[in-house]
Amino acid sequence: MPDSIGRRHRSVSEEVPAVRPLQYRQAVLDAEIDRARSDIEAGADQLDQGLIVDAGTFFAEWDTELERARRAPAPSTPLTPPRP
Repeated sequence: MPDSIGRRHRSVSEEVPAVRPLQYRQAVLDAEIDRARSDIEAGADQLDQGLIVDAGTFFAEWDTELERARRAPAPSTPLTPPRP
């Protein structure tokens, strides 16, 4: 039966299957939002505990470790395995 502007309404049996993919997509989005909230909360907790450093500090410490590794003597290992 047409509505007031000439569109035909679908029957309930036609509408219900069309809604299922939308419900599934909404459930997926809700799960993604819940996971993001959980990750943000975990990150905030780590930040409060001092477990996270800013990028500048991280890279400065990394550069220091790399420089220390470059200056360390190379381990002496034989090029060929020892014979039994």
